Amino acid sequence: MKRRIVVFTALFILLPALVSGLTLEQGRIKLILHENNGRFSIYYLKDIEKEEYVSLLFERDPRTSSTGILQNNRVHTLGSSNAFSQKVRKTSEGAQFIWSSSKLEIQQTFSFVKSSPNSLVDGIRIDTAVANNSESTQSVGIHHLFDTYLGEKQDAHFITSDDQQLEGETGFSLQPPSYWVSPVSSKTEEKSGSFEGFVSMLKGSGITLPDKVVFSNWKRLSENLWNLQIQGNRNFNLLPYSINDSAVCQFYDPIKLKPGGTRTITAVVGAFTGSPLRVGSTVTTQSEEESQASLDRLISRTREGDSQAVKEMVREDLVAVNDIISQINSLLSFPEDISEEKIAVIERALKNLREKQKQYKNSE
Repeated sequence: MKRRIVVFTALFILLPALVSGLTLEQGRIKLILHENNGRFSIYYLKDIEKEEYVSLLFERDPRTSSTGILQNNRVHTLGSSNAFSQKVRKTSEGAQFIWSSSKLEIQQTFSFVKSSPNSLVDGIRIDTAVANNSESTQSVGIHHLFDTYLGEKQDAHFITSDDQQLEGETGFSLQPPSYWVSPVSSKTEEKSGSFEGFVSMLKGSGITLPDKVVFSNWKRLSENLWNLQIQGNRNFNLLPYSINDSAVCQFYDPIKLKPGGTRTITAVVGAFTGSPLRVGSTVTTQSEEESQASLDRLISRTREGDSQAVKEMVREDLVAVNDIISQINSLLSFPEDISEEKIAVIERALKNLREKQKQYKNSE
């Protein structure tokens, strides 16, 4: 009993350190950058009315997901490696980790993306840039390790864009799918509306294609980064230590960076709602035709008495208003980043909302 008390006390002490950090919210996404350990958490707002979020990655310990590099055949987990100092800062479009050593500087920049122009933000773009600040050539590879959990409540822990259901250890190199999903089960309470799980895009305009993607048991994968040999007959267990615990790692093979050289990879992850996430979709707003069509559907539903659908659309519009306010505040905080394009995006968004306001009044 005394041991249990000690363990629970330790957990309560550690919990704030594990979950605290720089928190940003846009649309349906909440992003937390954990300043103490160099990790990040992503949450999806599955119920706007109840303000209920679901974690897209394993929540209890964010350290189980990580970004790392292979520098001259030595693996560094960023945020845990003593070879790098760490900074966290907010940017006009999101946030950023900065890791520095005597030879490299790594900037990992987070910004928000959408699956379609007329949706709320439902994903994160992660740009990882490695600069060689030394006077010698450096070999640098990059990996993203995602500790998934949503799919662990069913036989197929992962589903790919070509409808492959992955029930055991799998690797892709030459012809990877366009994306993979850690799917929510239809039997679980996480299933809500069009939300189908956590997605990582592997292909698409502006997205860096990984050289290898590995699906495996989390412990086996995390302890064998860069040298795991795929065994197709293995499931997601590692007896007796780790049961039904899957993870994914995306590898970007080492390249030679000359002094002053920089390498950047772009990954896109978030909530899967039936449509792939797209780089650059945050700078696109609805056309006048799309906006009018959306308003017409709202009026039609109002006349038909579909009050729940109307309430949902109104709540989404309120979230969009908060996003605009957040974008304006960010630009005011970073006036050097203000551009005519960003101002035009905000003006179009405000115009759409003003049109909706008129329609709401006319439908009363």
